[in-house]
Amino acid sequence: MMSERWEDILDKDTVEKSWSAWPIMDEQKAPSRFVEVPWFGIRQTQEHGFGLSVDFIIRRDVRIGEHSYSICHELEYLKESAERLQYILDRPEDWDECGAVKASPSSVHAAMNFLLEYAEGLINAGYDRRKILPPEINSRTDDGSIDFYWSVDKVKLMIHFTALEGRPIAAYFGMFANRKEPIEGWIYTDTPPKPYFIEWLANVST
Repeated sequence: MMSERWEDILDKDTVEKSWSAWPIMDEQKAPSRFVEVPWFGIRQTQEHGFGLSVDFIIRRDVRIGEHSYSICHELEYLKESAERLQYILDRPEDWDECGAVKASPSSVHAAMNFLLEYAEGLINAGYDRRKILPPEINSRTDDGSIDFYWSVDKVKLMIHFTALEGRPIAAYFGMFANRKEPIEGWIYTDTPPKPYFIEWLANVST
């Protein structure tokens, strides 16, 4: 496989066994969700005769339920949230012994996709050294939908992942020290990241 050949030429101190390395060239796109931003992850240039320079993107696959997510090195910090979502998804019906509904796989998937898309969005927007703080993650006992919650200094933000007419949405409510009124509304999570939401998430990143 191409990943095995190219991984051989990378510094073994940089690439762990669970990572895949793909070359990014002008005429070639890597089989990764980060194709549009080839500088993502560890950018390592190798010289290969004839003056050929190759940039590499290094990523690993994380599986939650039936979905697999390709996460580059820059976003590995999301692993904690991914593990929490997997734990919540694995809980059985009536996990609280009070009739709680099992977590919704579609809600879990929407929540994880949201984290990936907006963590990537922070970097694309120029917040290249900012990392979204791990939210408190819980599933609602009545329908199994997922909630994210942050409380940082004078910022409080809650995001509820559910569906509207069959499409995944994120309903949100937040209070910020620099805003007189709270923010409240919802967005579709199957659309590109919203610039204003990236700015809000920068308030719960470090």
